[in-house]
Amino acid sequence: LGAESRFMGTSHDHSLREGKALTSDEAFFEVLPDQNYNHHMVGLRMGDEKLIYHLNRGAIEHYKLSEDPKERVNLYNADHNYQDKPVYKKLMNYVEAHLNTLAKGEARVSLPKFK
Repeated sequence: LGAESRFMGTSHDHSLREGKALTSDEAFFEVLPDQNYNHHMVGLRMGDEKLIYHLNRGAIEHYKLSEDPKERVNLYNADHNYQDKPVYKKLMNYVEAHLNTLAKGEARVSLPKFK
């Protein structure tokens, strides 16, 4: 599916599908709970680092993609100075702004109505 006009940024879909290397641009992503994933996650890929934050559990995953492209070794628990890392600060700022936008009802999306 094509990106909606209200989305900001650049799609890397074509490059990823062809296995091409991405630039060092930052890419934020979000995964909403569905039948495949039971968690609401947001993440940031910055260079060869990928950070994933599970909003409902508060869990964090960190991968160095140049060394671990299949994301098997979570580096988060091994680093005790994590809050000083630029990738962590940038993702947490994004999460805070994103949640603030949702709380104010400014996301310009229609949420499904549950019975």
